[in-house]
Amino acid sequence: MRTQPQKLIRRCEVTAILVLYGLPRLLTGAILAHELMHGWLRLKGYRNLNPEVEEGICQVLSYMWLESEVLPGSKSSNMASTSSLTASSSSSSSYSNSKKGGRSEVEHKLGEFFMHQIAHDASPAYGGGFRAANAAVNKYGLRRTLDHIRLTGNFPL
Repeated sequence: MRTQPQKLIRRCEVTAILVLYGLPRLLTGAILAHELMHGWLRLKGYRNLNPEVEEGICQVLSYMWLESEVLPGSKSSNMASTSSLTASSSSSSSYSNSKKGGRSEVEHKLGEFFMHQIAHDASPAYGGGFRAANAAVNKYGLRRTLDHIRLTGNFPL
């Protein structure tokens, strides 16, 4: 039998994202934003990123989604960039608890708490990565930051 060198070609497929049932709406959305970003990175060919870069940019997308849900008129509503890490409180009157989809004050506070948790996470990959990614996205925008990550594997300085 003759053998010859073969080049292995790996294709990456994302087939599912699993999320626990019964979590609060905002936590579910934040988790989905984070996990969907992991999937997007895989599908777009971002490979072998270090944990700080990959988890950091995924946390930025999670934070941006929360920001768009919690802060009315936030810059993240158009997903262009994130705001500063200290979110300003809005008047509670804009968060009335109505049957037509209004957000309760409790949900508003919960969303601010989730944003605070992301921004102040002590872990190097999730917290440090988020802060580095957030600084890059605030300075260069999401698209340019992602382009730089694709080219270098790191955040732009």
